[in-house]
Amino acid sequence: MPSRSSIPFYGEIADYAAWLGIQSSGDLTRFGVIQLRRSGSLRTPPHRRGFFLLAFGHHGDFVEMLAAAPEQVLAFTGGIFPGSGVQRTQVILFQRELVEAPLASPHNEFPFFYLDRPGRWTLSGDAAAHVEKQVLRLADTAGKSSPYQTARLSAALAALLYDLRESHEDRTEHAPNSELCRELLCRFDDLVAEHFATHHSVDEYAQMLHVSADHLSDEVKARTGRNAKEVIATRLLVEAKHLLSHTSLSIAEIADRLHFSEPTHFTRFFKRHGKLTPREYRLGLKVAPASFQDKIA
Repeated sequence: MPSRSSIPFYGEIADYAAWLGIQSSGDLTRFGVIQLRRSGSLRTPPHRRGFFLLAFGHHGDFVEMLAAAPEQVLAFTGGIFPGSGVQRTQVILFQRELVEAPLASPHNEFPFFYLDRPGRWTLSGDAAAHVEKQVLRLADTAGKSSPYQTARLSAALAALLYDLRESHEDRTEHAPNSELCRELLCRFDDLVAEHFATHHSVDEYAQMLHVSADHLSDEVKARTGRNAKEVIATRLLVEAKHLLSHTSLSIAEIADRLHFSEPTHFTRFFKRHGKLTPREYRLGLKVAPASFQDKIA
């Protein structure tokens, strides 16, 4: 059994979709929808993601559900819903910041994401039909360019998540506290979501949590396979890529917004974690969409 840290990690939705090599829709920066036939014909080795995953397997009046949080290990050896009679499968991938308000504390708002293993349950009747309509609406919104697209996606996704929470509570008992993410990790997760742009060091978060930096890193690594510094850097990199992709801010302005003391410090950070300079990444966006034409509906 490979160690958790050796399991491949995909921080970006676009990278994950490219790795899967299947058709998807959405801008693939913060949100994507994947359409599959039957039980979800994906077959993958164990892997981790830096974003949330929801899968919906439709058969008759039933919808099979799969919910996985960032960092949870997934492996699809016989499809997403093997042996379930599912006729078609849809997968929604989204970054935490797309629904920032309710996901400021996702382990409290949506505990079905944070069990020790990915959550699975079944919807039927009106609940299944309602969820199917919501997923179709999300896919339709993702495929249409609009100045209000992000706001519409956020609202529709939040509504879906709360409906799933209600259905999960109706059909399952809450998991014991031991099965939920550890308290320290949850609090660290919340703080990073709130302060990543202004607080870049592990020491700052350790002070807020009243623990040593070494203890915090050890606990985060034991749970996620990455140390605390990597978690902070990944969240910061996602935001930097979003600002480079979706705003006209200069690199110096982005560096200032993300509280780097000098643009050169931001460039070094981006190059170290993103393999390209910010300028190279932004220039590459003018070419990248063509390479994804076969994958984006």
